[in-house]
Amino acid sequence: MFIPKSLTTLFRNSNVFFEIRNSIFNNSGEGSFDAGIKLVNVINGILNNIITSENGNFGIILVNCSNIIIQNSDINDNAIGGIYLLNSDDNDIVNNVDTINSNRQYGIYLSGSDSNEINENTINTNLIGIYLNGSNYNNIINNDLQFNTQEAVVEVGGSTGNIFSGNNPPIGDGDGVSPGGLPLIVIYIIIGASIIAVVTVSGIVVVKKRKAIPRIVPKEDKIDKRRLKEEQRLAEVNRKEEERMEKERQKLEEMKKKVKVELQERLLSVDNLIKENQIKTAINSLIEIQNEAQAQELIDIVNEAEQKIITCKKSEIGTINRIKQTILTLGTKFTRLQLAEITERSGITDEILIESVISDMIRNKEIHGEYFTSTKFLALEAASPAQIEERVGTHNIFMSYSTLDADYFEISKIVRRLELYPEINEVLFWEVDSKQNIVEFMEETLNKTDVFVLCCSENSIKSKAVKGEWQSAYQMVKKGLMKIIPVYKDEDHIPKLLWQMLNVKYVKDDFEGFIQKLYEEILR
Repeated sequence: MFIPKSLTTLFRNSNVFFEIRNSIFNNSGEGSFDAGIKLVNVINGILNNIITSENGNFGIILVNCSNIIIQNSDINDNAIGGIYLLNSDDNDIVNNVDTINSNRQYGIYLSGSDSNEINENTINTNLIGIYLNGSNYNNIINNDLQFNTQEAVVEVGGSTGNIFSGNNPPIGDGDGVSPGGLPLIVIYIIIGASIIAVVTVSGIVVVKKRKAIPRIVPKEDKIDKRRLKEEQRLAEVNRKEEERMEKERQKLEEMKKKVKVELQERLLSVDNLIKENQIKTAINSLIEIQNEAQAQELIDIVNEAEQKIITCKKSEIGTINRIKQTILTLGTKFTRLQLAEITERSGITDEILIESVISDMIRNKEIHGEYFTSTKFLALEAASPAQIEERVGTHNIFMSYSTLDADYFEISKIVRRLELYPEINEVLFWEVDSKQNIVEFMEETLNKTDVFVLCCSENSIKSKAVKGEWQSAYQMVKKGLMKIIPVYKDEDHIPKLLWQMLNVKYVKDDFEGFIQKLYEEILR
């Protein structure tokens, strides 16, 4: 058969099995998509024992093709590349042992083409042996890729899942695979991919019979091979998923062990809380431990925490009764109870539990009074059932101070200590968390007292409330109804009007000595 020089041999739009063998295709045109052989939208065919060389673009082009076998062929000395697959899947390029050589750019070029077999080929002395652009899950096995000028294999355009095995040189991640760019001349070809034309210039096709005709792969073997390849691909996907799940399981198991050790350590710390009678705190900690153990399915930790909670609740009943009895006993002697005093007398160090018991007793009217959390004082009313014995004293004291100095002067401690003296009936002072207005408090209580203790400081000088209190007390001094005792650290902080008053220096490091001097001055 005679074909004019530079004519592209074109097959298109067919799914009927065909075979081209023992043929030579040379010198096709230089159009943007010319080739010695070009297949478009073709399924099921074999190109066997073909020689295609010195073509203006590629030796063989496949566009939107599948199940095409190219085998036992020579594809050499083409202007752009040997074989070009565009959007073509499930094709075989195999056993081309007589070479895909000396093409100016590429031995084999795949663009948007997946699941192809490129096996047992000799691909030498091209610029790039195999170029993969946006092409995935191709098997590239046992190929001779030596002596290509730039790279043996290049992957670009997000190509993934390609398998390289048994190639020379070895191909793998970081070993002969380059993420190189796309040459401009190939970009031009891809842009022109939608233009399919037959360029008619002079040329011939030489049909040459060879002495030996290689074995042709039967169609049935081709189908079995596709099925086997798909099964292998799925098996690989499943294997990787199983590996991922196993790693995740091991990671969770390690985390579970770490959490278990941490929870066991926290259980030991709870034992110390129980020994210190901090029952409420211990129960709260055990509930947190139990919840975390349940989330990790640590059943032994859950059960241990549950048993400790039961034990704590039984112990809590006796502890609560002891706290209540302590409050009632102290209440027969004092109108103000310090939390530290209740802790000391009851032997219970769990302040959270004690405060909870106090709140319950007030709510249930077991006692009548108010608890101040800022100063940790329980103020009992005169009508409180806790005050079984009526206290008898000779002095009622008004404490005046800047709230900014409450901690420095230890106001709560001073009040508690003074009320231990039998001659002192009550010490009144405004507390920060009191619901009563400070001015109203002064107006209601100042006239009930006969001793005014003024804590002098830089803050008290600036406080309008403190100034109003001591000036009102000074008017009562003039009437012989009140005694003012300035307490100071620095004498310069005493108001000038009160310099003639007997005063007491506050010595923080000798608190008991200070209290004794203040007590003596009150009785003077």
